[in-house]
Amino acid sequence: MAQSQLKIFKKDFSYKDINRNIKIYIFLLFFFLKIHILKLMNLKKAKF
Repeated sequence: MAQSQLKIFKKDFSYKDINRNIKIYIFLLFFFLKIHILKLMNLKKAKF
């Protein structure tokens, strides 16, 4: 009984861990995109 509960807990924990990592990855991706867009906008302003 206790072993099966532990397995479920481990599975749930790893799922939450993956979910957290995905959120961090998406946040970083948006952060880098924002910086890239700002750089492109600055380049366009510099050209005109």
